[in-house]
Amino acid sequence: MLMRNEGRTLKSQIVIMFLLIGLAPLFSASILAFYSSQKTLNEAIGMVERDFAIKTMDKIDREMENIRLTVESWTSFENRKVLANLAIEGQKKNYDELFEQWSYDGSTSTLGAQFLKNLQRTNQDQFKEIFLTDLRGYVIAATDKTSDFDQGPADDPPFGEKWWAAAKKKGEHIGEIAFDDSAGVYSVDINMSIKDDDDETVGIIKVVYSVENIRDLIGGGGHGTSRHYELLNRYGYIVAATETDQAGILEETSRVVLPDNKEVWKNRAAKNGFAIGETETEKVLMGWSRGEAWTVLTYSPLDAAHAPLQQQARWLMGVSAVATIIILLVALAVGNRVVSEMLGKELMAQEIQTAQSMQMGLLPEPLDIVGLDLAGRCLAANRVGGDYYNYLWMDNEERKLAIVIADVAGHDMSAAIPAVMFSGMLDFAVKEGTPGAMLTALNQSLCQQPKRTPFITCCVAIIDLDEKEMRWSKAGHPEIYHYCTHKDAVEELTAESYPLGVSQKSDYSDETVHLHEGDMLIFYTDGLPEAANPSGRVYGYNRLERSIHRVAQAGLSSMEGINQMIDDVRGFIDNTEPEDDITVVVAKVT
Repeated sequence: MLMRNEGRTLKSQIVIMFLLIGLAPLFSASILAFYSSQKTLNEAIGMVERDFAIKTMDKIDREMENIRLTVESWTSFENRKVLANLAIEGQKKNYDELFEQWSYDGSTSTLGAQFLKNLQRTNQDQFKEIFLTDLRGYVIAATDKTSDFDQGPADDPPFGEKWWAAAKKKGEHIGEIAFDDSAGVYSVDINMSIKDDDDETVGIIKVVYSVENIRDLIGGGGHGTSRHYELLNRYGYIVAATETDQAGILEETSRVVLPDNKEVWKNRAAKNGFAIGETETEKVLMGWSRGEAWTVLTYSPLDAAHAPLQQQARWLMGVSAVATIIILLVALAVGNRVVSEMLGKELMAQEIQTAQSMQMGLLPEPLDIVGLDLAGRCLAANRVGGDYYNYLWMDNEERKLAIVIADVAGHDMSAAIPAVMFSGMLDFAVKEGTPGAMLTALNQSLCQQPKRTPFITCCVAIIDLDEKEMRWSKAGHPEIYHYCTHKDAVEELTAESYPLGVSQKSDYSDETVHLHEGDMLIFYTDGLPEAANPSGRVYGYNRLERSIHRVAQAGLSSMEGINQMIDDVRGFIDNTEPEDDITVVVAKVT
């Protein structure tokens, strides 16, 4: 008889044990789920930011290439002849004559200026300024008065202004973003040489493209949303950014740095990417795309991105509190019962034995089938295991046989009860008629259970004895082995799929294989190839394939083959108790 103090001590121990066993997995799973969700969410949002940056960079690159091609078209065909003639005629005039015209109105009223203004209007005023110089660098026509009359070597020795000299030498020059004094805007200038009919350079045209056009391309990134963007030049200075005014352009560098305090625009190895970065005030999820002259960077506050996770954490805390109360009540009830019945060892043994009897009662009786030698064997690692198999006739003539093999995650009662439930569901799922449809129906039933059940791997195969073919489908279960008599080879029947009870969206399709007399089909659970010997080495799939080949070549019956395969595994693990259930079903075409 237990003393009162001993009973209290035992009861306290039981309560603590239940709390540890019940809450530790819950807290562990909650923490793992939280951090896993955080990582997945970070990657998802980071990829969205990166993809937005790549898309924006593509728009900018296409825009700049279209602008370049537009200007290039002016230096070709009929426009080239007009511009070349204007440059040649201007070259004939002396300095004083051209300077007087420029001083009067900036050379904006000449026929050449009217032609340039027409080009400007034709392109919807994308260009803030266009002007043409002769080979001396003198402005001979312009849409707006330039800040300087002479762009050439006389005013800026020895070669003239950098852009002018580059366009004259190379035929084309695209400048950096800068403030254009003449146009009064931040701009990129496109400069090209004008050729005459003999392909000789006779003049230079400069086109000023406003950065405002590029900022309009990005415009969807910022105001009124949590996303911010920055457009940086090749030196890391801001060209455009969310809520940045004109004063900040080309004066401020990026507000965001990588975790190692490196700036994205300096990271030349990573053209496109995403990461967690930092501003002066907060951490952000950032994505970027880097081109030759630009870097597009987008980012969103990390706190805003993690708001759904905070809600999830509060929900998990609530669930944990409820679970703690439930587990505590259960522990107290069990403790009282254990103490009052001398720890209830015998009763527990009877309950486990009952569960074992229930599970073993689910396994099918042997079938005597014309044309098929069929056998199965289940070797439980503990007294109650999670492996299950069954045979079901799909037609009244008993010529189409369904073989079902499944493995419930876990052992003992946690696996036995779901196995019993699964057997009941199977009786309804068989009405679906095909393996894939049966698995889909089983998956829906498991996912809709009010209490979360362990996931189940399963394989369903329907053998048509008349047609000598097998239709099959599987849900996360090990591959079927098919010994082909005419090839004398063991082949794997493979298909990718999720276990049952993982996702309600899972869908399962059918596969078909033709059979010949002497062929063998081997269905098994993962306890067979994953059986480990005392040194930790596993039996493995290669040994299993060789064992199947020996059985087939020996001409053994299905049950003899199963026994030989299990004996081979037992020998490998030195006849120690396997850690997982081992189930094998063999069907041999006769």
